[in-house]
Amino acid sequence: MKNLIDNHFIGLMIVLWILYIIPILIASYRKCKHINGIALVNILLGTTILGWIGALVWAVSDSKDQMMLKKHRLWIYLSFAVLALGLTSSIYIYQNMYNKPHDDIEKASPAYSVSTEEIWSKYNTDRETADSLYNNQVIEVTGNLSRIDKNDTLVSAIFVMAADSMFGDKTIACQMYKKHNEEAGTLVVGAKVKIKGVCIGYDDTDIKFNKCSIVK
Repeated sequence: MKNLIDNHFIGLMIVLWILYIIPILIASYRKCKHINGIALVNILLGTTILGWIGALVWAVSDSKDQMMLKKHRLWIYLSFAVLALGLTSSIYIYQNMYNKPHDDIEKASPAYSVSTEEIWSKYNTDRETADSLYNNQVIEVTGNLSRIDKNDTLVSAIFVMAADSMFGDKTIACQMYKKHNEEAGTLVVGAKVKIKGVCIGYDDTDIKFNKCSIVK
């Protein structure tokens, strides 16, 4: 779901930025005599809407100048540079400001507190809704611990939701913050534990969490 949202956002930004430079493109196509003025109004005042409308009206009504082909080509190149810069900036702002995960997961209030059975059922019965609710959110999950997996410096608390000796268990896997690795190693298999972390999605085999800590 997150990838779908990101793709929709990028598609929307491409459309909006193309619309933004439409007055320049029209002026270049028509070889308008006052393309410099049209372009400046478009770039500097286009965000005011009235400025964009003014630039558009000027572009479709201005007289033509067939003798200034190089200048019109230059503005076409510059308009696509504006498009690339605007799109890049929009994606950067989206990823690093509006879509930025919480920096201090341990101190963050969970968006949802659920049991392992509840979140597992949600992902397997209504994947789209589960993605929209849980992905990239701080979640507190409670269940009976199945095992602790260790791989080099990575330690994960594992809740087995569907045992499968042939193809591998289907699990909820909670990768711990490194500073909680030792504490995670002391957890008792079979005991009910509560873990908080960021849900990073479901891959049809495991629901995965990272940046996890043990809630006492």
